[in-house]
Amino acid sequence: MASGPELLRADDTSDGGSPSCPTAPHSDGSCPIAPHSDGSCPIAPHSDGSCPIAPHSDGSCPTAPPGARLSIAILCYINLLNYMDRFTVAGVLPEVEDFFSIGDSSSGLLQSVFIGSYMVLAPLCGYWGDRRSRKRLLSLGLALWAAATMAGSFVPPQGFWALLLARAVVGAGEAAFSTVAPTLVADLSPPGPPRSRALGGFYLAVPLGRGKGQGGGD
Repeated sequence: MASGPELLRADDTSDGGSPSCPTAPHSDGSCPIAPHSDGSCPIAPHSDGSCPIAPHSDGSCPTAPPGARLSIAILCYINLLNYMDRFTVAGVLPEVEDFFSIGDSSSGLLQSVFIGSYMVLAPLCGYWGDRRSRKRLLSLGLALWAAATMAGSFVPPQGFWALLLARAVVGAGEAAFSTVAPTLVADLSPPGPPRSRALGGFYLAVPLGRGKGQGGGD
């Protein structure tokens, strides 16, 4: 049975010949992706020496599309708001209990329905994201999240059940965003260190958003 190409270290010359740049080189022959400190290319070529990243039809190096940095910055900012929204409820929980005249067991349902909705729908959103338009799924998730968050702000004291419903819809919206957005960030970034930095900035929003959300609520 034939197997797929084996990925080797970029500086491994066994069976693969001398390491070559995995993308179209610059006019001076240099690699367009910053090499490691030992001079090796940061992306390993296939065992047959072929490039693991397909160059453009004209042989040029794949780079980020126009406007990619702005799109990545927007996705990172939305992820920051995502985690701020998720943990703000914990910061204002005593006020929520007083407003709705509920106890700890009822207020705990706010996080339970959110996590339940998120847990059930996140795998489905990942499945749909592989087979449908990720941009549309992302937009739908953001629309649900924003609408449910705004609607939850107008729930009257006697309508605690409506707030629970709003939190469940927020979980659905965040499930769509959290499963699709990282793949878009990766696709918008050139391979190598730029992609690592973009994803690092995206996930840096997790602790920052949590701290700002809970701290702001307090």
